[in-house]
Amino acid sequence: MSIVLIDQGDYKLVSYAGATAYLFSREDRGVALWGDDADCLTEQMAAFWLSWPHASRAALGRYLWTTLEYGLASTPLETV
Repeated sequence: MSIVLIDQGDYKLVSYAGATAYLFSREDRGVALWGDDADCLTEQMAAFWLSWPHASRAALGRYLWTTLEYGLASTPLETV
């Protein structure tokens, strides 16, 4: 089962299997996360919402992609 957490602007974040895996993408690039990496992303999202409870989901996407550098770990989507 999948749940779309972000689908705003250029960002899309989908959670799989009860947040044990994620696919985070922007435009034509993406990064797949599971195991410890998925746990880390879950914790980073929780910390974001505690710090900025009124922020938009698009702001979360920008924060994760740029500030926490998930974008640097991304590859073309056809390879994810």
